[in-house]
Amino acid sequence: MRNKRIQLSVIIPIYNEGILITELIERLEKSVSSLGIPYELIFIDDHSNDDTDLIFNKK
Repeated sequence: MRNKRIQLSVIIPIYNEGILITELIERLEKSVSSLGIPYELIFIDDHSNDDTDLIFNKK
């Protein structure tokens, strides 16, 4: 299978979003995948002091 060239990059800054990160990822994937083009989601964590990184890394 050929790698498809990414046509859309979405950069999402996150900070202390542990409670919302799962829903955020699900909604973004649903919305962006409906476009029908290759994409990537890039999350930037600005040193959250909650459990954002632990929850995010489980996804």
